Amino acid sequence: MIRPPFFRTALPVAASLAFFLPARANVVTLRPDRDTSIFQNNVNNSDGGGPGFFTGSNGKTPASPRRGLISFDVSSIPAGATITNVQLTLTLGQSSTATTATIGLFDLTRNWGEGTNGSTAAGIGGTGQGFINPGASDATWNAALFSTTPWTTPGGDHAATASASLFLNNNTV
Repeated sequence: MIRPPFFRTALPVAASLAFFLPARANVVTLRPDRDTSIFQNNVNNSDGGGPGFFTGSNGKTPASPRRGLISFDVSSIPAGATITNVQLTLTLGQSSTATTATIGLFDLTRNWGEGTNGSTAAGIGGTGQGFINPGASDATWNAALFSTTPWTTPGGDHAATASASLFLNNNTV
């Protein structure tokens, strides 16, 4: 049987087009499963239950660093998935007098805890020093888990190089 030219070329063309169609993309939105702040000038304070978390410094002289720790449970992402884009959305709620700053994201190399120590404040004002009396599951400047697991390096064990950074100019994003 002789097939018309259309049938001889249609199948190979259709098969080759299938390889160029974009794969179906799923969007996964993750909310933090833990977040807290640690404070260099208050090494045993914690803020796991506070209304925000702090990065940068306290804006005083000498400046005292603050580190915001944030963690996401990624178990809802299917095994073998290819991640092509990641977006982290944070809201700048307060800033010191500095007009420019760079915020870096660093992978922590040790597990850490978020307790409930903090404030019932509705906003972040007045919570930038952390709170005394951390629980055993709270991260502090000196400990990944207060009173049981110290950081190797005070301020948190983290990668030497930032995985991402954002430059803030005139305190705007």
